[in-house]
Formats: sequence, C-alpha cells, structure tokens
Amino acid sequence: MRVTIIGTESALGAALAAEYAAAGHDVRSVAWSDDATPEAVAAALGNVPIDRLVFCDAIDPPDRTAEAVGRAELGAALARLTALPFRLAALLRGQLAAGTEPRLVLVSRRSATMETEDGSGRYLERPFRAAAHALWRCLSVEWGPAGIACRIVALDDPDDRAAVAALPTVIEAASVDLVDGTGAPLGW
Repeated sequence: MRVTIIGTESALGAALAAEYAAAGHDVRSVAWSDDATPEAVAAALGNVPIDRLVFCDAIDPPDRTAEAVGRAELGAALARLTALPFRLAALLRGQLAAGTEPRLVLVSRRSATMETEDGSGRYLERPFRAAAHALWRCLSVEWGPAGIACRIVALDDPDDRAAVAALPTVIEAASVDLVDGTGAPLGW
C-alpha cells in the first residue's frame, strides 16, 4: 500500500509513519514547515498514486484567555489546522483517485467533536479542528461517490503510544466517517 503521511515533524506523525513502514508499506513522509505551501508540497509529492493520505498535526498551543488571543494567532491556527490540510487534500485528489481503495484521513482530537467537555482556553486549537472536521465531512459527501473514503480518527491523547500503534488498523477498519482511537463511531 502507498501511504503518504503529512505531519511527520510531530512525534505522532513520525510514529504513525514508522508503524506503516514496519508493516511493509511504501511510506512517504512529509514534515510540515511554517514556510511550506500546499502547492509546493503537492508538487514535491508528484503525480504518484496514493492509497492512504493521512494528515497528522500534534500542535498543542497553550491555553489562553479569550482576551489574550490575538487576530494573528487565530489566523495562524486556522491556516495550520484547517486551511492547509484542506487545500493540500484538494490538490492531491487526482493522486488519491488513482490509488487503490483510497482513503483521506485526518488524525484529530476527540475534543473537536464537541461531544466532550473541554476546559476553557482552547481557542487556538478546538474550534479549528472542529472546522477541519466539517470540511472533511463535506469532502466525504463530494468525493465518496468517486470512491475516495474520507475519514477522521479523533484521539483522546496523541501521545498514547498504544493508540498510535492501533491507528493503521483503525484507519483500515473504519466504516464511518468519524471514529475515536478505538474505532468507535463519534457524532459530528
């Protein structure tokens, strides 16, 4: 299987890439940098078919009060967690369509599902992960009929080694759009 992992600069992304590689899959790893653009990353990946395109972003900004969050920080968080993955996925749609049983996967956080209470101060993460969930849901409606499955796996803790080790199995077994780290369905 041809797997592309976006976000291998994080421990989560690097560990997931290692899990797929250890299972014998052809893995391409992309470490996201602040100066990278979706267009440049897509060009570097080329026109190679992709069976699994997995986005991992383990950024964990500090909790802040609403008054302390500035416009520039909000814009940067929106770009990193929502706009960049969405745009790169759109640019790689052709490579996914050429893949075998292609899956577009966003590894996210369970708190973004809005089913769990989350402490105050998560202004630079939770709303933008939730927005990414909404975009992935839209992609699943648009791309599903073309055979591209769009999935979200929402982890409780991205540092939980057992959950990360189980991710390839959860990704393959998921038959619904949004699941937790064990594969159980979650509401939007």
